[in-house]
Amino acid sequence: MDVKNGRTKTFSGGMKRRLSVAISCIGDPKILFMDEPTTGMDPVSRRQVWDLIQKMKSKRYVILTTHAMEEADVLGDRIAVIVDGEFKCIGTPLYLKNNFGDGYRITLVTNPDNVDRAMELMDKIVPTAKLLDESGGSIVY
Repeated sequence: MDVKNGRTKTFSGGMKRRLSVAISCIGDPKILFMDEPTTGMDPVSRRQVWDLIQKMKSKRYVILTTHAMEEADVLGDRIAVIVDGEFKCIGTPLYLKNNFGDGYRITLVTNPDNVDRAMELMDKIVPTAKLLDESGGSIVY
């Protein structure tokens, strides 16, 4: 899509977000504030914007809000979790994962006849995994 001379009102939501990120870089600011910079973007565009923000962090402070923990993990040197306007915790991504993380969630979907076999395999492959739910061929660890 050639957008060089296009009107922004015709842009998609993701394209408008990318434009906002680009505009925020004009003038080489020392501090950038970004509110959910990649919301509504496709995965490829999101990754490109994350790479750009990572590069921009080397020369300036970047403060951003996001609901996406993956985005916070990739971009954040320090992450603050705010609930109802109050700081609940703050720290590096590793600190928060180690102290407040719930680990990974694995969901297996199989024919109900194969549930026992699938659970045996999980016990063998990941003996420390905790079974959270099993019903109708869906197994959650």
